[in-house]
Formats: sequence, C-alpha cells, structure tokens
Amino acid sequence: PPRSTLFPYTTLFRSDINAGVKGKSFAAAPFDFLPRRWIKHVVLKDVKGEATLSRPHYEPALLTTLNERLKSGDVTVSHSRRWTDFEEYLIPRSLWAAKRVEHYANLELPLEADEYLARLNERLKRVTNDVDRRVPANKALTIDPEKGEFHLAALKASEKPDAIKTLKELIESRLPRSDLADVLIDIDNRTNFLRHFLPPGADTVVRRRDALAGLLAIGCNIGCQRMALASGLNFREISLVADWYLTEDTLKAASIDIINFASRIPVSRVYGRGATCSADGMRFYVPIHILAADYSHVLQGRGVTLYAHTSDSFLRMHQQPIPCRLREAAFSLDGLMEHDTELDPKICYVDTHGFTEVVMATAALLGYELAPRIKDIKDQTLYKIDRQQHYANLDPILSGTIKPHLIRNAWDETVRVIASIEERIVSPSLVLHRLGSYARQNSVYQALSEIGRVQKTVHILKTLDDEDYRRRMGRELNKGEASHDLSRFLCFGKEGVLRGREFGDQVHTFSCLSVLHNAVVAWNMIQIGQIVAQLRAEGHEIDDEILSHVTPLLRKHINPFGRYHFDLDRIRKAQGGSGGNP
Repeated sequence: PPRSTLFPYTTLFRSDINAGVKGKSFAAAPFDFLPRRWIKHVVLKDVKGEATLSRPHYEPALLTTLNERLKSGDVTVSHSRRWTDFEEYLIPRSLWAAKRVEHYANLELPLEADEYLARLNERLKRVTNDVDRRVPANKALTIDPEKGEFHLAALKASEKPDAIKTLKELIESRLPRSDLADVLIDIDNRTNFLRHFLPPGADTVVRRRDALAGLLAIGCNIGCQRMALASGLNFREISLVADWYLTEDTLKAASIDIINFASRIPVSRVYGRGATCSADGMRFYVPIHILAADYSHVLQGRGVTLYAHTSDSFLRMHQQPIPCRLREAAFSLDGLMEHDTELDPKICYVDTHGFTEVVMATAALLGYELAPRIKDIKDQTLYKIDRQQHYANLDPILSGTIKPHLIRNAWDETVRVIASIEERIVSPSLVLHRLGSYARQNSVYQALSEIGRVQKTVHILKTLDDEDYRRRMGRELNKGEASHDLSRFLCFGKEGVLRGREFGDQVHTFSCLSVLHNAVVAWNMIQIGQIVAQLRAEGHEIDDEILSHVTPLLRKHINPFGRYHFDLDRIRKAQGGSGGNP
C-alpha cells in the first residue's frame, strides 16, 4: 500500500482506536491493502448489509501484512541497514553504467548472457557425459529407469592403519604439558599478537599480562571477576582491557596474525594448503531472553549458533553468531569473503543446512565452489539445459529442465548484485536473505535459482561418480566438527552457557574464543613438527599421509583451568591417630 496511506494510519490506530476513541478515524481505515485471507475476517456486513470493520481483527491483520511487506521489500525503513531499500545495497546505477565492463572483467564473466549460458551448457554436458559413460562400472550407484530414481550406497568406513594410531600415541606421549596461558605467551612471543590489545605507547609486561588475562576471561567464558579471583590480578585492570581493547576489530587482527603465522609452519602443509575450508554451526545455550537468541530443537531451549569457517589446516578463519532459526546457507559465503587472511580457499564444504541453489549460484559467480554433503540426496532433482540431449544411463534421473530465459532476462542485474558483493559494499548473507524474502517475484532470485540448479546438478553427478570426492567431502567436514570439540573444551566457563544480554557480548566471546582456538592449533603444530623431526632423526619412518591424520586439535596436554595454591600451614592437622575432635 502507499506509505501515505498505511504508515500514518498505524500511528493513528495505536493512539486513538486503542484508547477507545470511536470516531471517523476507524471508519476511514483503509483495508484494500490486506490480503484476501484477512479480508473475510476484517470486513463484515452489518444488519443493513453495509460493510463494517472488525477492530479485534484489524490490528493483527495490519501488523501481519506490514511485517510481510517489510520482509518482501515492498515497505522499507529509512536509516536501517537490514530493512532499507534493496537499491541501497548495490552499486549505484550511474556508477554501474560507467564501470560495468570493468566489473564483468573482474568477475571473469561475459557481457552477454547467451555466452554465459553456452559456457554453462558446455560444462553441464561435459560432466554429464563423463559420468554417464562410467555408470555401468559404478557399483555404488543404482538407477531405477521406471521410477526415475537413483540410490547411492553409503561409504564404507575406511580402516585406519595401525601406524596412525601408533604415531598419534607416540606424539601425544611427547607433547609437553602446558597451561593455556603459557601457550598464549609462547605464541605471542612469536607473533606479537597481543600488541593489538595494548593502549598506544603502553607496551609493558604488565599491560600484556592484563590483556592476556582479559582474553582468557572472555574466551574461556569465566568472566573478569572470576579471572581476578583465580589469578590474584586486579579486577578493574582486567575488565578495562576486556571492555575497551578486546574489540571485534582488534580480535580479528590478532587472529589473522596467528593464522598467517601458523600457515607458514612447515607441518601445516601436511594438513592442507589453505585451498579449501568447511563451514558448520555449533549451538550454545542462552538462558537470557534476548532478541538474538531463539528456540533450538537441538538444545531443547533458547540458543544461538556459532557459524564457523575452518580451513583445511584446522585454523578458525571466520566466525559469527547467528540466530538458530535462520538457515545457515546464507552465511556460508561470509567467511570466504571476509576472513582477510593469507589463506585463499576456493572450495567450501558444507552440510545440508549450509546450501541452497541460490547460494551455490552466488558462490560460482564469485569464483568459489560450494560442495554440500546433502542428506537424502536421492530426493534432489537433477537438470538438463537442452532436452534434446540424451544420455543412455542418466536420462531417467535427469527430470528437471533449466529455463534459460530467466537467466537471460535478469543477467545484467544479477551481475550487478554479484559485483556489489565482490566490492564488499554488502555482505553475502544480507543480500541473500533479502533475495530469499522476495522469492519468486524477484527476477534476480529466479536467475540465481536456475544457475544454482546447474551447479547443484554438476555437484551431485560428481558425488555419484567419484568415491574419492565423497570421502574428501566427509573428511573436510569432520575437521570442522572436530574443531568445535576444541572450542567446547576451551569455552568451559558457566558450563558453556552464554549469559551476555546483548548481541555484542556473543560476538565478543566468540571472537576471543577464535583467538584461543588458533593459538592452540598453532602451538600444537610447532610441537608436532619438532617431535616428528626428532622421531625421524631417531630412525622412525613417518609418512606425511599418515601424519596428516594426527590432528593439531590435540588437547589432553593443555590445561585451560586456573592454578590453585594450597597452603599446607592452614590445613587442619590430625589430632592423634585416625580420630579427632570435631
């Protein structure tokens, strides 16, 4: 509805109608903007057959419709980042017209939609032909031509050689026992990451100690007061650092320093070279009623999701808290775009909750590949672009057809959206959430859906065809899940429950936790590298493939808890033998 009609009346309705004022204001209330499902409840007929409005139904109808129009973009909110006009997220049209060719070149996309469609069709045909040719020899894949269904046999667990278990136990036995604080001190001596938390011109040992205490207090979730009691330090000094110097920007800078340092440790190349990552969510219970927390069926209560990107070398590249109710897929690209480290992952492995066709298309247009491990993969629809193209074995399951005209009609606007994300004018999650609310009414959403169906089909065909591809997918996702275990171990305070009352408190805790996580991984890599070098010098034959299974997430040798001192002089002495007076 026109804003001049709807918005002034919302104020009038709340101030006059609810106050019991029965006048012309309600009789003049507009209702033509209401959807049909509400009209039958709001508009009633009186005894004379004239239309009247039901006040008890009008207010929920008005607010529900306003909420729906807000999400769809028909109504916008001035000065709001999330609910502003969609055009505010994008490169201005005047600037787009002037630099359009440059943006297409940066994205390595053709100016003409037909050329892009030809590339897309060629890739889909090539992959489909290769997979179709190998179907008869694929013992894991069964296709039912009559039902148009396929079945993929589950992977058998690969038996780990005894050498992996032996090597892991040998390395664990030689890892030095250390307190978490000492681990951080050692990493700071090598990277100087604590400098980000120091006031200008105040680089002293005392200041570094306070910064370290504040980082542990927030990252381990024990709070500044308990850290002061456990360490004997001044509560005011710890909280001063935690409140003013442990900011989102400084914590990210510190984490980047540690990641860049760890990626240069020789043993890190055994685990991965930073070319891939995995994204997965971990849920934290939040007993406080805040807007950022909502119900989670996993927690059986209110909570928030820590959505984290873990590199193939187990380093935590990016993390952000998101409400449990939101699908994780829209956030899977944020970590790829915003990690700002020296790592350059081009493939991101996610689970079913971390992908949609639109997100797969957006990733592909940005130069990334989203590789989801899809639950109930047999229920997914596979597509062709050209229905005249036939395949001897795969035809029964290629039931969908891409609509090229939807891509062609919205090609330039789609690339404008992608270029805006590439230029980091707006985050991928924000754009994708807004496009998702538009659903089928938005031409860009429709174009991305068609492109995403091609990307999904290619990915599923590779999954059906290549066992190594499936195993690699599972292995990378397992790295992310194992990283969550280390984070749980470090965030032990308050039983792992987040009690901060603001969204910023969650960002604060998770950012500190990321620094602790990366510091432990980097320190473990240093120790593992030294131990392996020593073992090889002693005559042990250690293959890098075997070593890659010994994770740097080991934690039995690390003590995250505070030290406790027991004064023997103050302990009650026994009073003559085994007994004594009470």
